[in-house]
Amino acid sequence: MTDLVEGDLIITEIMQNPSQVDDQYGEWFELFNNAGGTVDLDGLYVYDLGSNDFTVSGELLVEDGEFVVFGNDDDTSANGDVDVDYDYSAGSMSLGNSDDELYLAESSSMATVIDSVEWDSGATFPDPTGASTSLDPSTYDDSDNDDGENWCEATSTFGDGDCGTPGSDDDSCPVETTEYGDGYDASGNYGIHGANYLLGQKLTLSSAITLTGFGMRTYTSSATCQVALYTDSSGPATLVAQSGGDTFSTGDTEVSLSGSDVALTAGDYWLMKVCSESYYMTEDTSSTSTTHYQHLSYGSTLPSSYSSSYTDHLMAAWLVGY
Repeated sequence: MTDLVEGDLIITEIMQNPSQVDDQYGEWFELFNNAGGTVDLDGLYVYDLGSNDFTVSGELLVEDGEFVVFGNDDDTSANGDVDVDYDYSAGSMSLGNSDDELYLAESSSMATVIDSVEWDSGATFPDPTGASTSLDPSTYDDSDNDDGENWCEATSTFGDGDCGTPGSDDDSCPVETTEYGDGYDASGNYGIHGANYLLGQKLTLSSAITLTGFGMRTYTSSATCQVALYTDSSGPATLVAQSGGDTFSTGDTEVSLSGSDVALTAGDYWLMKVCSESYYMTEDTSSTSTTHYQHLSYGSTLPSSYSSSYTDHLMAAWLVGY
């Protein structure tokens, strides 16, 4: 094998849990040649921290800046229609769906570890089904790929219908954006909000985003709340998205949507919330705005119309998306 040092090969994509075919046929991973020249991977040792491993046997040339795909089956009619450059089915390698590792070494002596990635059941790395775990192209580096924040679920479809980009540049990962309401205030001012009231204020979205969640700044030890977003028609109109019942603690808390991400156009919306107990909500006490509210027992179906409004301090709440 070409003499390789740390960082000469980068693990850039991992299909650990295909949905179009069984794992025993459709698992694969992709490496990027970062060595600065053509390399021969004959003798490359691939392993995890358990008992899985294999050694590349035979010439396997990869040009500088190109990708190579390793898979457990090179039959495109069985593996989800992936063009596999090296079939490792003769070895004892499988890719754990939830958590596992991939290590690359120059030989089974493991004297030189070229690169490694350890995924973690969704704690920091993505945990997709039917899509590869994909490294953002701006982070093709043996240190950057240690950080789960630089990985995302692939969005481009290939072959039989799973998502991934085997053998080519990965999809760019979405960049998270935060759209703050006018009431976001870090000063620590707060007011008490009663339980079992769905209430909120208008939020103007400056540009289109894909909504993935909500955030609130609270000043209480713990409150269980549901957050919802409505369109605007002289007040909250149509329910667009909602969270589940989540615990909000002192400071900033962000929660995911209950359901799929939602594409939002720029414009006015109403950001509402209902909580199971009274709690302290951080507010901008220097500004006020119309607040819509309605009595609603926590856990009840969210309504689509409101009967009352009043003027109150602006609440610290925001949208999370990309």
